[in-house]
Amino acid sequence: MSESLKAHIALLGAAIIYGANYVIAKSVMPEPISANGFIVMRVVGAGLLFWFIRFWVKEKIQRKDWLRLALCGLTGVAINQLMFFNGLQITSPLNAAIIMTSNPILVMVMASALLKNSITARKVLGVLAGALGAVGIIYLSSSGTNSIS
Repeated sequence: MSESLKAHIALLGAAIIYGANYVIAKSVMPEPISANGFIVMRVVGAGLLFWFIRFWVKEKIQRKDWLRLALCGLTGVAINQLMFFNGLQITSPLNAAIIMTSNPILVMVMASALLKNSITARKVLGVLAGALGAVGIIYLSSSGTNSIS
C-alpha cells in the first residue's frame, strides 16, 4: 500500500470520527455525562495516550517550546472543546456541525486581515467544498433539524 493511500485512509478515518463526534457526544449528554466531564475524560485520555506514545517517538522538544505547547494544548484543545461541548449540550448536532463548518471561513478571513495571508483560489475552493457539505447535510435532513436535541 502506498504512503499516499495510507494517508488518505487515515484522513478518511479521522473525518468519519470527527463527523460522528456530534451525534455520539449529544447522545450521552447531559446524562449520563455532562459536557465538562466528557472533556475531562477526553483531555486526560489524550494525555495518557500521548504519554504512552512517547516511548516509541524519540523526537526531542526544545525546552523553550514547552510553554508554547502547553498554551496551545490548553487553548486549542481543552478550552476550545469545553466551549464546543457546552454549546452542543444546548443545541442540536446539526447546528453544531454547521457552526464548526464555518470555522475555516473565519480562519481564512482573519489570517488575511491580521497576517496578510493571501486568499487563493485553492483556499476558496476548500472553503466552498466544506460549505457545500454543510448545505448538503441541511438539505438531506428531513426537517432541517436533527431528532437528537
